[in-house]
Amino acid sequence: MTHAARVSHGLATALATTALMATAACSGASEASVVAAPTPTPSPLTEAQAETALIGASDLGSPWEQTDEDAAHDGLLEGEAEGSEDCQKFLDRLEDGDLLGEETSTDASRVFYDNANESYLDYKVAAYENAADVQKEMDWLKKLPQTCDQFTAKVGPDDTDATVQVIEFALPDAGDDHIGLHTTLTTKVEGVDATLTLDSAAVLMGPNGITFTNGGLQGAERNATEQAAKLGSQRLQQVMEGKTPAETPGEQD
Repeated sequence: MTHAARVSHGLATALATTALMATAACSGASEASVVAAPTPTPSPLTEAQAETALIGASDLGSPWEQTDEDAAHDGLLEGEAEGSEDCQKFLDRLEDGDLLGEETSTDASRVFYDNANESYLDYKVAAYENAADVQKEMDWLKKLPQTCDQFTAKVGPDDTDATVQVIEFALPDAGDDHIGLHTTLTTKVEGVDATLTLDSAAVLMGPNGITFTNGGLQGAERNATEQAAKLGSQRLQQVMEGKTPAETPGEQD
């Protein structure tokens, strides 16, 4: 090879190497500059959105119907837990329906009745004022199967002795952050042995949540509990995404 050819070949090699290095540098800079967009923070529901996110009796199926009546068994939840502030707080919240607390900016609710099983399902959708505070309330609920797995209380207008048990149960197809609690309260009603059985659920999506309690003195229908959690979570997610879920015809305002 001549001297000129060697110089030409060396120059071409050097230029090619420089080009490759420049391309790699640009590629690296480009990849480094691509940053995943942050996930938007969910907004609190408006009053109209909370109403839209409510399930209807048709979601639960027959024989469930919407009712304006309070649950007939609420009086059994009026009482004093013995020796535990957490268990007292839980009893109070079972009675008033505010499982995740009362600090809401807006909320909407419906009560449903199953006349075949004499059960009530008290359902609520709410936007909470402080997302961090309501997350603490959810974490507190998740500890109840350990802190209040079994306790005694004085309940009802006659301060009747009662034994209360709380266990966790799975809620398939609910929102990402949720808890299901199965509670039995064994006592006497007018001198006759009775057991109040309740399924309670809480689902949290950012500052918005679903809470409900289902059951009565004849038991709690788990299928209705799972349907309420599943379909309610879907409706809330759709509303939060700005979509309009299917109407629930025939519901009372």
